[in-house]
Formats: sequence, structure tokens, C-alpha cells
Amino acid sequence: MKNLLCVYFGLAVSFGACDPSLPKLEGSMINSDSYKLELQEMLPSPPERGSNTWTIKVSSNGSSEKLEGCEIDLVPFMPEHGHGSPKQPATNDLGDGIYQVTDIVFTMPGLWNMEFTVACNNGDREQLVYEFRL
Repeated sequence: MKNLLCVYFGLAVSFGACDPSLPKLEGSMINSDSYKLELQEMLPSPPERGSNTWTIKVSSNGSSEKLEGCEIDLVPFMPEHGHGSPKQPATNDLGDGIYQVTDIVFTMPGLWNMEFTVACNNGDREQLVYEFRL
């Protein structure tokens, strides 16, 4: 089952109730039925136009089990403009459930949906969305 959530200050709320004007902090979490993603580090912080790198921790939702060997795809998308980023971000598995996503390119200010698709060894493939205003 796909879940679309956005996160502010580590609190998950339903997609329609999000206020993208709120500031974001490292440590925010995105939850789905199977997965929990924690944004551990954003470089630069806060995110800005140009190239950005994010470090995330992936664990099983409902437990603290760190998940290794996951396939993580990220699509940055601007819903108000109907376009994404000019470059496809790359994900590197650093081990111990930690993943680094590089080449996150923000071309302009505005509302961005960070659409993560996560598939781990348990076979579940789910989409999680982190929404913010640059």
C-alpha cells in the first residue's frame, strides 16, 4: 500500500494537512506501513538552490531494525510548476541502514515534493513524500 506523508519537526501528518511554510530540521521522520526514514543530515542545511546531499537512515516501521541493502529512488518534484529536477539523484548504501543521496538539485524556490520510493529485502515497495518550501 502506498502512503503519502509529509513531515515537520519529526511529526508525521496526513498529506492534505501539511503547511509547507514551516521550517524543516534534520531528524525529521517519514513513516509508511513498512518503513521509517529519518533525515539525519542535509548539506547544505537548510536546503538551497543548486546541488544538495542528504543522509537518511532507513529502519523498519514499528521496530528499530536498521534495514540494509535497500533500493531507494528519489524524485524531486515541484507540484506547483509541474516539473522536477534536471538531474536524477544517486543513492549510496553506507551500511548499517544509512544511505546518502547526492546530486539533489533544486533549480528554483518554491514547493518541492521529495518522492522517495523504498524497496528492501522484505519485498515491500512503498512511496514516502517529504514536502517543503525552498
